[in-house]
Amino acid sequence: MGQGTMEVLVDGKHVGEVSFVKQREVKHQSVVFTSKKLRKGKHEIQLKNKNGMVAIDAIIIQ
Repeated sequence: MGQGTMEVLVDGKHVGEVSFVKQREVKHQSVVFTSKKLRKGKHEIQLKNKNGMVAIDAIIIQ
């Protein structure tokens, strides 16, 4: 499921957008966004729905 767009924020700052609107087929377990390397410490990640529906199965932080 997923035909929407979401905004990605790290520590309250916009760092990108992920759109599934024009994809014909959403592949499972695909990397759809990566962020630049962050400093060590705590960070807040926010995913905001901009339109449509987006299902999130997992978030991996390394």
